[in-house]
Amino acid sequence: MVTGHDRFKPNEEEIAAKVMDGEAVFINVSSGVYYSIDGIGGIFWEMIAAGHNLDEIADALVKCCGAADHEVREHLKALASDLLKEKIVSIDGQATRPAVDYVPQHPAVYRKPVLGIYRDMQELLALDPPMPSLKDIR
Repeated sequence: MVTGHDRFKPNEEEIAAKVMDGEAVFINVSSGVYYSIDGIGGIFWEMIAAGHNLDEIADALVKCCGAADHEVREHLKALASDLLKEKIVSIDGQATRPAVDYVPQHPAVYRKPVLGIYRDMQELLALDPPMPSLKDIR
């Protein structure tokens, strides 16, 4: 069960991620499945990648978006569970609180973040991946 104190780390072995126009986009370079989180997805992913836990992310979103605290926390736990299930992230038991607080550059309109999963290109992307696996580069 995901808690607000959990910190996560991106699965850099299998996942390539980028934030574009506020949307977080991921591709599993091994399987060809791609994902997105729009709305506050970019803020969420940048804070995950920086090492913030769910409580810290929720605090930032409540502050910048004016959303209901309990609702944001519930939504983030569900989103983190989805990311874990898809192996986009793992729980990082060794991480400590980042030295610098994250301040979103632009206020966002809050709406429930949902992980979009796109398996329709899986076979094509698995045959001809858009980028090499990070494992292959090493």
